[in-house]
Amino acid sequence: MSVIVSALTVAAAPDRQTRQFYQALHCEQSGAACFTEEIVSITERNIFEYADDSTTYALTWQRGDGSTESHQVRAGIYAKAPVGLHARVKLWHDQTVGITVEDQSETFSPSQTQLLGLWWWVAYLGLGITLWGLFGWWDGLSNLYGRVFLWCFMGAVPFYYLAPKVLAHGVQFDLNFILAVIFACLAALICTAALVTMDRKHFYR
Repeated sequence: MSVIVSALTVAAAPDRQTRQFYQALHCEQSGAACFTEEIVSITERNIFEYADDSTTYALTWQRGDGSTESHQVRAGIYAKAPVGLHARVKLWHDQTVGITVEDQSETFSPSQTQLLGLWWWVAYLGLGITLWGLFGWWDGLSNLYGRVFLWCFMGAVPFYYLAPKVLAHGVQFDLNFILAVIFACLAALICTAALVTMDRKHFYR
């Protein structure tokens, strides 16, 4: 229980800041100037290809103070951003939360949103520990590790990724959101079946 309380207490600040970011997005949609903008220069382009045939694109740009930042972007943004091009970035509390290249725009989540997801995931882990302490039993260290892994894996996408993203941006029915929901549902089914199987083995010994 202490893990849940501690995690939710620490998550209070990023939760509040994520809600403020969501309000700023809606403020901007109404036509008000709720973000600051800055012109940057693209200095580097990178493509990362992985063993599962997925590809990610990243841009590095230089800000007015001489500092550089890198961020993963969509393919459409990457295609229109050669080195040397000037782009417009959106800033919120001095964090880059968006970029516009010609007619292509993309919004990023602030760091507080990622931190919120981490602490919600820790709180979810604490819930699993509490439930096991109340209703579980000891059947070996390997089974304990297995239950912890399955529980954490089942909650990774909904608590670490989906819930904070929805809180920051609202529900966006894009491809990434739909795939994340499908993956979360499949993970929940598979992990639940595995946990039930482990418990049946315990009862029918």
